[in-house]
Amino acid sequence: MHASPTHFLKAPPHLRRFQQSTTAPQDRDDMPPPNKSRSMKPDTPPPSRPLMPRRRHILRAGLATAGLLAGRTLTAAASEPSDPGAGRPLRVAFLTDTHMPSDNPGAAERVGGLIQEIQNRPTPPDLFIFGGDNVMNVDARDVTEESVMTQFDLWTSQVADQLNTPSLSVIGNHDIWWNAPAEDGGDDHPSEKSLAIERFDMPHRYFSRVIGGWRFILLDCFHADGCKLDDEQWSWLERELAAGPEPVCLVSHAPILSVTHFFEPSTAIESGGYRVPANWAVKGATRFRELFRNHPHAKLALSGHMHTIDRAAADHMSYICGGAVSAAWWNGEYLGFGHLWVELLLHPDGTVEHTVHPWS
Repeated sequence: MHASPTHFLKAPPHLRRFQQSTTAPQDRDDMPPPNKSRSMKPDTPPPSRPLMPRRRHILRAGLATAGLLAGRTLTAAASEPSDPGAGRPLRVAFLTDTHMPSDNPGAAERVGGLIQEIQNRPTPPDLFIFGGDNVMNVDARDVTEESVMTQFDLWTSQVADQLNTPSLSVIGNHDIWWNAPAEDGGDDHPSEKSLAIERFDMPHRYFSRVIGGWRFILLDCFHADGCKLDDEQWSWLERELAAGPEPVCLVSHAPILSVTHFFEPSTAIESGGYRVPANWAVKGATRFRELFRNHPHAKLALSGHMHTIDRAAADHMSYICGGAVSAAWWNGEYLGFGHLWVELLLHPDGTVEHTVHPWS
């Protein structure tokens, strides 16, 4: 069945919560519960929060504190990957949409095995980047606290505790616990994202790092009112792009630009065209493009969310959507895409190579 010109067919599960709707927000059943704090003014440093200790980086909490004082740009320290060597590219393992389940121990163990397999490759990565939706669905309205904790505990045991390689992560829409107990975590740690920030070892809901001659800018794009950057984050992004000459890689859970949206059956409309829901991409594509064109050292934007693989090129930028470790949420292929992760070679001159690795 095709969608009418003004309505969409039912979206796939990973996109359904934020699918654009003509229903008034107060009547929608996919909105977060009321009376939750939505204040986000990240230009004010949040109060310090203890991060969960990780056996691989005991000094990470001190590094995060240094990042607060440095304006959210964290420079690689002794425990982080250093310059890989004159002329040698930085090797990155990009894993997105793992959807760590709470009711499938076999799948969780497979993820732990994948982490070890990647680290034991003849050419192991210098860095892991996780593209969000790291856990299955703590955003569900009826999710229990027990399920939330099980999902995050499995992420800790099967991923975080397995890593002997530095890592970065962003928050996906399914990593947001909208029903989390209210707490005064500061604007950088809103209640619904605080557990993800802690368990994914993030200093803030968005931040940047300079590693191996590249600047990595990690964005926070899912909010109660849609998929976008808030005003303070736009201002911060502009400053980050102007901060140095090194090539830049941006990471967001939803794509800034993707071509496989059109493989989704729900995007076709009866008039013969296509309509892509607003929350399948970060709002502001033309604004991003103008910003990138003013900063030609911006070279790469990584994303997940769609469970599909593509690479689009526009101007001097490459946009790579990284598929899904979980494929169709641990139920076979999704639109012909199986269980995948992406290996990146980031060269000092800004050149980007990528290889797609199926796994089982």
